[in-house]
Amino acid sequence: MNLSFAAKGEEAMRTKQGKIRAFALTGLSVILVLGATHSTANAQGGDSYYNIRNKNSELYLQVEGEGTHHGANVVQANFEDRDDFKWSLELEKGDYKIQNKNSKLYLQVYDKQTHHGANVVQANFEDRDDFKWSLELEKGDYYNIRNKNSELYLQVFDKQTHHGANVIQANLEDRDDFKWNLRLASGESPDYNCRFADFHGGLKESDANRV
Repeated sequence: MNLSFAAKGEEAMRTKQGKIRAFALTGLSVILVLGATHSTANAQGGDSYYNIRNKNSELYLQVEGEGTHHGANVVQANFEDRDDFKWSLELEKGDYKIQNKNSKLYLQVYDKQTHHGANVVQANFEDRDDFKWSLELEKGDYYNIRNKNSELYLQVFDKQTHHGANVIQANLEDRDDFKWNLRLASGESPDYNCRFADFHGGLKESDANRV
């Protein structure tokens, strides 16, 4: 197959047009160039699910207690092959909605809060910026995950490494507790058919052959 993908571990570059972001797909990264001006494609939905692992603790993003209710807390946890550890990423207008497979609810900053230390939960989706996230590529296929509303970043509270530690939003620091890796969940296939974006001067859907 002839895929216009960057090899694993390639660093993000900065250009006059904007920042390169990437979306990890099992050792490959689909590069998205975000220009100063761009047209946006309609999202087709995230049909694949991913496990999201913190670099510092090597634990995984999970809905606490397998909760399926609006407002359930989001933590890091020892990995289990269950749907509450699986997340889809749906691109919409340059940002992602992150949905839990078990509950069908979405990653959100509680009560639209914008301060450092605000809690992260799952919630019934509303078309607001506190439900929208961007992925900023770091070295080695790790990402900083930024909330659009607050412009703060997904972090494990106080650099904790134990099972059950809380996940919050925080002012970005160059530390591993802010870095997250996305890997395809067991039994999932990369969603090459999803239109990630259609950016001027960047990659388009036609740049990658479907598998």
